[in-house]
Amino acid sequence: MTTYFMDSASSSGIEDGDDEINSLYFEIRSSSDFGRYLVAKEDIDEKTLLISEKPIVYGPTDDKELTTDTVFIFCLACCKQIFPSEGDSDEANRGTNENNIYNCSRCGWPVCDNLCERTPIHSENECKIFSHLHIPYPPPHKWLMYKSVILLRLLLLIKREPALWQDFLEKLEHHTDTRKNKANCVRADEIVLENLQYFIQSLKEKEVSRKIARKYRLPYSQDRDVLQRLIGILNDCPLYVQNSKSLCTFLCSELLMEY
Repeated sequence: MTTYFMDSASSSGIEDGDDEINSLYFEIRSSSDFGRYLVAKEDIDEKTLLISEKPIVYGPTDDKELTTDTVFIFCLACCKQIFPSEGDSDEANRGTNENNIYNCSRCGWPVCDNLCERTPIHSENECKIFSHLHIPYPPPHKWLMYKSVILLRLLLLIKREPALWQDFLEKLEHHTDTRKNKANCVRADEIVLENLQYFIQSLKEKEVSRKIARKYRLPYSQDRDVLQRLIGILNDCPLYVQNSKSLCTFLCSELLMEY
């Protein structure tokens, strides 16, 4: 659960992440340069509660400063950085590999322990796909692999929350036209798409591929433009939290506050 409090009179917030405008605090405006954004209607007292809601989706975030496969390992459930020496109990370490990193007993990807592997954000999302299709860790590119996993979690909203998925895709700014002219963005997009292909396109190599695609409503032949729009949203709209965890999250209300 994430809560937003007003820390200054210039801040603003939205309610329930819909087009309904919170008449007490703000209005939604738009421009050709910035897209949709929020403007406070009047000065707001400090410590005013604006938002308290669960995220649409969240996951670990990649280190923006690193562009190689030498990356930190984060738990796919709690987003905490995983160190090889952590964990003392036999129960916690059951399933660790030779590097003393715990691997999920179902999909084989790194998580903190057997508690984290059962956390729904992991067990009900990529874990089902990876375990069903035997997708081994790591993907082709370790850098940006967490963005790739979050992208997969967003795609799984197609089945779980179709209305929310449609809003997410259609109403958020992605700046694709600008990003496609930047070499670093183009390369990063290719890395994420190659990882996603590793997750999903391997469906084509399985006898049960189409059945699984129908079951999870995965983009068996997803439009590349749609995927690039999602990557643009991932770049422009998330809330990043950096402390003992490295967390990228999307909140219904927070999305417009980023602007």
